[in-house]
Amino acid sequence: MALAKLFFGLAIALSFAGLVPIKGNQTANPKPNWPRTFFAKYESDYKFTTGTYAVDVRRGHPASERIYFKDGTYDHLCGAFYNNTSCIHLTTAGHRYLIFPNVNFCCRCCSYASGSYLCGGPLSPKW
Repeated sequence: MALAKLFFGLAIALSFAGLVPIKGNQTANPKPNWPRTFFAKYESDYKFTTGTYAVDVRRGHPASERIYFKDGTYDHLCGAFYNNTSCIHLTTAGHRYLIFPNVNFCCRCCSYASGSYLCGGPLSPKW
């Protein structure tokens, strides 16, 4: 959900920059077609951290996504376990894992299809 807000915000920002035209009272309706693998650095004012984001959804491979938070304190999942330390969301093979490399801890957080927290799978190139 947070990524959806981030991407929607990006579309709005691009529209204000004149890169994505929006006519009249219409809202941004981006039609992305991203590569099946990519890596990006990010800075989050909302979660007060920086990090990296990587996706690999090539055909014939398990779809995977990795989100690294330099400080996971303000992430709703990472912050429930540890504060003031790095955290990784690894989403692959039907599950989301939380990895805390600095404290040598990891856990399986949730499943794409079941569980009390319905976590999303890796981002599709056509999100």
